[in-house]
Amino acid sequence: MLYKVTCFLFKLSEHQLQMLKVRQDHATLVILTDIFGLTEAVRRLTGSLANGQPYLIIDPYQQQMMRFDCEAQAYQYFSKQVGVDNYLTIAQQHLRQISKVDKVIGFSVGGSVLWRLLSDGVFFQAEHDSICFYPSQVRHYLDLSPQSRCRIYLPNAEPHFCVNELFANLKSRPNVLVEQTPYFHGFMNEVSDNFDSDAYQAFIQKLST
Repeated sequence: MLYKVTCFLFKLSEHQLQMLKVRQDHATLVILTDIFGLTEAVRRLTGSLANGQPYLIIDPYQQQMMRFDCEAQAYQYFSKQVGVDNYLTIAQQHLRQISKVDKVIGFSVGGSVLWRLLSDGVFFQAEHDSICFYPSQVRHYLDLSPQSRCRIYLPNAEPHFCVNELFANLKSRPNVLVEQTPYFHGFMNEVSDNFDSDAYQAFIQKLST
């Protein structure tokens, strides 16, 4: 039986109420977006992965579609108006309303927020599946470690730090499975300059199985 989501869920928009079909407070899939926030591309990706099951998209702008012109504009707005700590708080407030999550996927800063959530060991049960795509901000939180298993897909390179060093640090950690891909930061986002359609399709298929 499907239960209707009511307005006590942390300022959920009408669109989000339609997106989140809660069955006994259970979301099959949770997506933590990157700095672009909610976009049609994110909706398509989530729909492909959810396969008709209950899901929730969490973004830094609380379901307001920002429609940034470019990544630099998105980064500037996110940095000045939100920030990683506030995004973490937004995610925590949403997740408190859900008692069970099967799979959670974070992209870029969303992956870094997921890393911090996993280090708390509060929001996700041990048997859930966590995946972080190119979570570059993780390098600032290496004093933390996930309390449950997490898969991390790193990009081939980053302009501001050495990905090889981050890979080496994460590789030896318990609960962490890390892979350095041949793609670049943003390869799973259709609106990113680094979007790679072949990689996108391959990972959609991989994550859907």
